[in-house]
Amino acid sequence: SDQNLLGIPTSIIAAAALDVSMKINSNLDWDKTLKFYSGYSRDDLKNVKTRLVELAHTANNTPDKKPLGKTRVRFGTPKNEEASSSFTKSALSKFDLN
Repeated sequence: SDQNLLGIPTSIIAAAALDVSMKINSNLDWDKTLKFYSGYSRDDLKNVKTRLVELAHTANNTPDKKPLGKTRVRFGTPKNEEASSSFTKSALSKFDLN
């Protein structure tokens, strides 16, 4: 759940979210430039990326009327550039959660 992210610095959550987004949308990997500017290595992000991907899986499987489902639906609209539509089951399958 999203409560698993409490207590984690927002900077590492943002870096992990960027890494997940780059992998889904562009199939790009975290590189030395991103490590330099963020201060986080790929290994530093691994645990948080796993939590974010698990949260996205949960949101995809949550009914539309529940809180995570409502968020997914809201961010799936053209007004929000259909941001949540990037997190399809096939896109999330790029991540090995084991």
